[in-house]
Amino acid sequence: MPGDQEGEWVPTRKGISLSVGLYPAFKEALGELEEALLAQGFIDKEDLQPQE
Repeated sequence: MPGDQEGEWVPTRKGISLSVGLYPAFKEALGELEEALLAQGFIDKEDLQPQE
């Protein structure tokens, strides 16, 4: 993954890579993010439903 001008790692256009061992923590963090977005009104429950 290439770095930016400050030397920080940033995702490419293809996305990010994730070690399989980190998946449980990643999944938990996504759940926490979802809860925060709902609580702050950035998304609604309807936004989480699959699109037909």
